[in-house]
Amino acid sequence: EVVVGGAERAGGVVRIPVAAVLARDPESVADLARLVPSAAAPTNSRGQTLLAVRGVGERQTAVSFDGAPLTDSWDRRVDLGLIPAGVVAAVDVASLAPLGAGPNAAGGTVDLAPRTLDRDGTLTEAEISGGLPTRGRFAATSVVRRGGWQATLAGDAGARSGNALAAPLPFSQPDGALRTNTDRRAASGLVRVARSQPGWGVAATVLHVAAAQGVAPEGHLDPSEGSVRFWRVPDWRRTLAVVRARDERRAVRWDATAHAALATEAIQ
Repeated sequence: EVVVGGAERAGGVVRIPVAAVLARDPESVADLARLVPSAAAPTNSRGQTLLAVRGVGERQTAVSFDGAPLTDSWDRRVDLGLIPAGVVAAVDVASLAPLGAGPNAAGGTVDLAPRTLDRDGTLTEAEISGGLPTRGRFAATSVVRRGGWQATLAGDAGARSGNALAAPLPFSQPDGALRTNTDRRAASGLVRVARSQPGWGVAATVLHVAAAQGVAPEGHLDPSEGSVRFWRVPDWRRTLAVVRARDERRAVRWDATAHAALATEAIQ
């Protein structure tokens, strides 16, 4: 006889705060995905870093930015490695998806919250980093709050010539220092304006991301004996416009998001 028992428990929301985000010094949202409880963020054979929560595949996990979905409508996927981390202040994870998440969210929801200030003032951050083999990145974020108004500007640009080769490979690896076809270029920009008062708020955000990268071939396979993958993503673009409003002053509380997205992805 097997008896399984337990108390009912509503699926709450776990917030990964800004302090935890900044402590990892992330370059992309893929670096933040490892902070999500019970999550895995593997990189597949197409070079995409995808998020799976509680063992549920990436097509059943809803990933959004300020309430607007980042995933493709036709593929239900998003490459987290191409979304800049500088625009994210916190990560909200719901193990049980709310009704507003729509279908295909059995794994729950992961919402990326934009940078904000809790009080009047100005916050400006800038980062310049580089390394060998040749790579560099510049990122800057500025948030200004005056009264109930708040504005955010953020930009991020980076490039690398390739990843360092960890060990010799027998095939498809003519260079002894850099892994073949692992170069990358990415740039992003964000503009956000928000108005908030006790009990209500409205915000408008535009996020644009453009990137190009290569995917390393299978260095353990002999190309003379079979087909070896040699993919590139020469053009990856996302433009997301979001308007989010909430009102908690009455008995019926609501939080609504309207969004428009334009996406381009080319694979060679």
